[in-house]
Amino acid sequence: MVIDNYHHSAKQHRFLAGGDYNAKHTHWGSRLTAPRGRELLKAMQKENLMYVSTGEPTYWPSDKRKVPNHLDFGIMKGIPAHSIQAVAGFDLSSDHSPVLLTMHTRITPQNRPPTITSKTTDWVTFQNYINENLTLQVPLKTDRDIEDYVRHLVQIIQQAAWFSTTNPLKHSNQNTCAPVLNQKILEKRRSRK
Repeated sequence: MVIDNYHHSAKQHRFLAGGDYNAKHTHWGSRLTAPRGRELLKAMQKENLMYVSTGEPTYWPSDKRKVPNHLDFGIMKGIPAHSIQAVAGFDLSSDHSPVLLTMHTRITPQNRPPTITSKTTDWVTFQNYINENLTLQVPLKTDRDIEDYVRHLVQIIQQAAWFSTTNPLKHSNQNTCAPVLNQKILEKRRSRK
């Protein structure tokens, strides 16, 4: 299915094709890698294609000796990965569960992963705090001793990070969009002026 064409430096095609490729590869979530999966991955890398997948099983065999596996996914080109979302459907009308691919036409906010440090973390202060507050002469003879010490270690690392980071961390959303869309937005703003 060809979604549309656009002019960048050269004419490129954008497409999204989904289906039961029956090409097992751990790269997109299968339990194992089969020859057909290796060949498909090679072809995708050669043509600069990307996959979109739930990473969960989509094939539910009726034979109890077989194990559920991941066979259904999408292949795309020229579409920003963050604008496509794959969700597993639970309507089992066959031995495959459907994969619903949603393409966002608006900029979708990308949440930054939470961290306890930032660019402003003073790593010398961090190291000094740990050296001053961590006790190493602790007997670790029972499971309870190990659990308590790991809890203490995590607490010291967190406190060192908070103590050595000057600005509070803000988990703001990053708005990202395709370069072509950025160009169109700039052209629109210029035409308004």
